[in-house]
Amino acid sequence: MFNTKTLFVIGAGASYEVGLPLGDTLLETIAGDLDYRIEHFNRPTSGNRVLFNAWMQHYGDNNVGMNAVIDAARKIHHAHGFANSIDQFIDTHHTDELVAFCGKCAITLFILEEERKSDIYVDSDDRNARLKLKKEFEPWFVPFSKMLFEGVRVDRIDTLFDNLSIVCFNYDRCIEHFLAYSISQHYQVNIGDARQLVYEKLKIIHPYGQVGDLPIPNNRHGVNFGEAIGGERLIEVSSMINTFTEQRDEGKMDAVKAEVSNAETVVFLGFGFLPDNMEILIPNNGSKVDRIFATVFKESAPNQENIRKAMRPFLSPRKGGQTMSFDMVRQRQYIENEECWKILSTYRRALSQ
Repeated sequence: MFNTKTLFVIGAGASYEVGLPLGDTLLETIAGDLDYRIEHFNRPTSGNRVLFNAWMQHYGDNNVGMNAVIDAARKIHHAHGFANSIDQFIDTHHTDELVAFCGKCAITLFILEEERKSDIYVDSDDRNARLKLKKEFEPWFVPFSKMLFEGVRVDRIDTLFDNLSIVCFNYDRCIEHFLAYSISQHYQVNIGDARQLVYEKLKIIHPYGQVGDLPIPNNRHGVNFGEAIGGERLIEVSSMINTFTEQRDEGKMDAVKAEVSNAETVVFLGFGFLPDNMEILIPNNGSKVDRIFATVFKESAPNQENIRKAMRPFLSPRKGGQTMSFDMVRQRQYIENEECWKILSTYRRALSQ
């Protein structure tokens, strides 16, 4: 378990380790499937049929509404090459509600599909199914779970998430899914009970929402990891995704900033350090953060230096009563040009202290 208040900030690079796409890949896939061409009898000769059928069911006989949503889909298709991510494109066109509607439906469908293709997928219909990991590769979830479980006996399982909080900028549920199965298999408890424990005890915030909550015993209306959905169910789940603008309006920013303010250690995994996301994180009223660990995988030396500067506001200004110099700040930043699993393996003991 973690002995000091520790916050993990999770970006797309963390889920990439188990096979989910990065932002540019997600946008490219979505844009390709939104290339609709409609011919006779309003039937598409190209474009994703699951999305089309969901919209047809939603709009019914409202041909004007259906035509408008197809036009919005084409906007995303034609302009995708000039945006860094689907989120950025939706935010750019925040005044167009149909662009957001199309984009969120597409994100939901494709994230669920990618969960299903991921290395950690487990068939929820198979009661005897277990999480199986490739022997030649350990994603960051493995050293993370080992740190979490260390020193926690089965009769104290409800203390697993003490001193831990997570801010996850991804739409997927890889963290919740993996932890439920790893807890179930390590402590030999029912998977439903393990999910309930994660749901009730783990403080995890998705600033931009997620593709549904995982099912738990007291709420069976959740969305299974990698579940295939369509129709009105797809549209319903897509409403749980927030754009940049919606996230600000919902006030999640205050909750995120509070987690940063209360943390003593912050760990960035697979995070891109984009200005919009940094704005969400940087606390308004100072912090208690004493040290920062971060992956900057494949970032250039100048970019790494800029990231160091961007993280400086997270650190508490004083340590031992002394004003912190630039060199002293650097000594509290553990920045590695490594993948997520590597930095957790390297600093496992330090993070557990």
